[in-house]
Amino acid sequence: MIWKSIKHGFANKVIRRQLTDEQPVITPVAWSAVKNIGLIFQADNQAMIREVEDLIKNWENEGKQVQVLVYISDTKKITFEKRNHWQYCTKKDFSSAGVPKTEILQHFIQEPFDLLVDLNISGQIRLYTLSVLSKAKFKIGADLSINKHLPFTVDISKSLEIYTVYKLGQELEEQLKKIQFV
Repeated sequence: MIWKSIKHGFANKVIRRQLTDEQPVITPVAWSAVKNIGLIFQADNQAMIREVEDLIKNWENEGKQVQVLVYISDTKKITFEKRNHWQYCTKKDFSSAGVPKTEILQHFIQEPFDLLVDLNISGQIRLYTLSVLSKAKFKIGADLSINKHLPFTVDISKSLEIYTVYKLGQELEEQLKKIQFV
């Protein structure tokens, strides 16, 4: 627990150095206006990958383009097959503080997505840094203590039901559709 807090503090220090002094312009976007989506999540098992595949199929049927970055914590437990618009990363792609260091991750961060969907339900520090550094126009995700940088979140801590990445993705989409833009 203490080690996690130390890593989080160190990651924040490195992130502050990488971010510009300018405050990012947060541009809320209506679901109907979203064209390209960046999605990040941690796969703890094959079922989580299948859930995200189903979520992406739904979004692609609505005309959205989705690029996925999946963090795989244990490559021995989870096999990853190459898919179109999917990248995967492991802890080797990050510094010891959880800061992205490979070209794949830097490219994902620099991509100006209309929407970044952060399905980090485990509080993974590596996904946190990806989300913070992302150049996406608008970012959404689960309301965890680590995700306070996200301008739009769904609080899953007070729910009686257990959230999966698929359920969280659907809930975020439903809530975003309810927002009225003038």
